[in-house]
Amino acid sequence: MNLLKKYKYIIGLYLVFFLFIIISSIIKVPYDIISPAGINEVENVIEIDTDNEQSGSFNTVSVYSYDKVSLLTYIMALFDKKTTISKTYKVSNLSNALSYKSGTIQKEVSITNALIAGYNLAKMYGYDVDIKYKYKGYIVDQYYTYMTPNTIQIGDIVTSINEYSLNDYPISTALSKAEETDKDGLLFKVLRNDQELEFTLTRNEYINYYGQKSSGYGLSGYDYYVIESSNPTYTLNEANTLGPSGGLLQALSVFNALTSRFDITDGLKIVGTGTISLDGNVGAIGGIYQKVICADIMDADIFLVPVYRRNGYTEDYIKISVNNTWKIGSYDTNILATSSNIPYINKGTWYIGNVDTNYSAYGSIITINDESNMDNESNYLEAYRAYKDLKNPTMKFVPVSTLREAINYLLIEQGKLDEVKQAESAYNLYKFNKHQDIKINEWLDLIKEVA
Repeated sequence: MNLLKKYKYIIGLYLVFFLFIIISSIIKVPYDIISPAGINEVENVIEIDTDNEQSGSFNTVSVYSYDKVSLLTYIMALFDKKTTISKTYKVSNLSNALSYKSGTIQKEVSITNALIAGYNLAKMYGYDVDIKYKYKGYIVDQYYTYMTPNTIQIGDIVTSINEYSLNDYPISTALSKAEETDKDGLLFKVLRNDQELEFTLTRNEYINYYGQKSSGYGLSGYDYYVIESSNPTYTLNEANTLGPSGGLLQALSVFNALTSRFDITDGLKIVGTGTISLDGNVGAIGGIYQKVICADIMDADIFLVPVYRRNGYTEDYIKISVNNTWKIGSYDTNILATSSNIPYINKGTWYIGNVDTNYSAYGSIITINDESNMDNESNYLEAYRAYKDLKNPTMKFVPVSTLREAINYLLIEQGKLDEVKQAESAYNLYKFNKHQDIKINEWLDLIKEVA
C-alpha cells in the first residue's frame, strides 16, 4: 500500500499514457499516409518463352498507402521522414473488396500495355517477334460519390457514348461530341460479363481537392486491350502488388527478354516506376517520394523516374523540312525526302541514300538528365526532392519519358553506342515501311516541321 502511494504519480502517468495509446489508436483523423514498401523483380511475374538470359534485374517498386488513419498512426508519421502525409480527399466510397478489384484492373492494364509496348518495339528494332491484340473499350477502375447512382460498376467496359463508338473516338472526344447535342444526360453502353447494358449518366457537381466547384460523370479508367496471340509466347504469374505504376519496368523486362543481341541490365539492379502506354510513353504515378527512398534502401543501381520532356526526344529527331527535305536535328540536308532515300546510320554518321551527310549519328541519341528539357511537373519534382534528401546515395537518378529513351540510356551506360545507332536506324526504317500504303507526303506529315 505504501509502495502504491509512493509511486502513485508515476503509475498515474503510465495509466494516462496507455489510455492515450488505446484511444488514439481508435480515433480516426482525416489524413492519408504513404510509406516505402519493397521492390519486386519483374521476371518473376512476366516470363517470356525465350532462352535469352539477363545478368541483372528489372524491379518495380511499391508503397504502403493508408487512408484516413488513426490519430496514433498520424502522430507517428509526423516523426518519420520517409512518410508523406496528405489530407483525405473523400470522393470515393469503395469497400476494401472494390478497392482491391480496382488495383487488380490497373495491374492487368499495366501488364498488357507493357507486353504490347515491349513486343512492338522489339519488332521495330528488327527482331522476329509479333503480338496481336484488339481494343475492347474503356474499362472503369474507379467511381466517385457524384456519379449517377446505380449505374456503372468497377470492371464495366464502356464501348460507346450516345452514338459515338470508342472504337472510332477516344473517350474524351466521344464525351465532348455527345455533350454538344445532349445536355440532360448521356447514354453509356457498357459490357459487363460479356452482357451489353445501357445507363444514362448525368454531369454532376462536386468539390475538388482544392475546394473548388467542379463537375463530371464520376468515373475513371483506362483504354482496355486484349492480347489474342504472341510469338514467342509468355506466361504470367501471380503478383502481390496492385496498381499501374510498374508499366515502364515491365516493358523493359519484356523487351530485354525478346532481344538477343544485347542484355540491357548488364548485371545491374534497375528499379523504377511509371505507367506505360502502347506506344511506349511513360506516365506519372503516385507515392514517388517513397519509391525513390525504397529503391535506395534496396540498394538499387539505377532508379528510372517518369518525366515529361516538353521539347520532345528522338521521335522528332528525324524531320521533314517545310521544303520537303530531310532534316537531322536542326541540320537541313537539302536532300529531297522520298521513299528511296530513308536516313540510316553507317560508321557513326547519318547517310541518306548514298550520300554521307558527315553529321554525327551520336546527335540522334537523347540527352539524359537535360533539365532544360523537362517541365516543372510536380511528379518529377517530388522524386527529385526525394533523391536530394537521401544521404550519400549510390544509385543513379535517371528521368525518362519513353521506353526507347530508357533503353538507349542503359545501352549508352554500357558503352554500346553502335547498338543504339543500329536500333534507331531500324526504328526509322520500320516507321517508313509501316506507312508504305499511303503517299509519301501523307506519311511525312507525321514528322514534318511546322513552318
